[in-house]
Amino acid sequence: MPPGQDCVVAYQGEPGAYSEIASRSFFPLAGSLVPCETFDLVFQRVQREEATFGVIPIENSLAGSIHQNYDLLLRHRLTIIGELKLRILHHLIANPGVGLSQVRRIFSHPQALMQCRRNIARLGKLEIIPTYDTAGSVKQIKEEKILDGAAIASDLADPVIFWTPLCIIQHKMGRLGSTQLINFGGVCPDASLAYSEKWRDHR
Repeated sequence: MPPGQDCVVAYQGEPGAYSEIASRSFFPLAGSLVPCETFDLVFQRVQREEATFGVIPIENSLAGSIHQNYDLLLRHRLTIIGELKLRILHHLIANPGVGLSQVRRIFSHPQALMQCRRNIARLGKLEIIPTYDTAGSVKQIKEEKILDGAAIASDLADPVIFWTPLCIIQHKMGRLGSTQLINFGGVCPDASLAYSEKWRDHR
């Protein structure tokens, strides 16, 4: 196996997604992080040895198991080698000059939309637009210059993707009084690394 600085880590989402944050925490010495559009592509890249490791969410303390990734673990000959719990803080992000009263549409991943549904309901009747990724929804409202919409994502999604900062117009969109954690798993083809100290050599 290559040293930590040379390892390639695949994750689902755009830069700034929660999976990228987890990947950086899991493998702070990784040589490169590879964003993938789907979870399936993460597994494929690790299986084909285009990536040394993959980092995927497997459990959400509010929403439960990520069943798709359990199914993918059964379909691919990969092993979970370690776990990481990441605290999730959702924020409502919009283009500069857009106020909360101007928001008519909310973009985000379906899981994030579900987790924030109570606070979204407090904002009135809004059009809910599911996207493939939280950070991807921030990218969309920026690139398309959407002035009547906002995205639910990590506050890291904005400066990571764009040179021109967007504006957080509401902090902590998640369920009030709840601490949301996502349990991420690191996967790779080498079963000998499973829950051992050896995989930490790559960090």
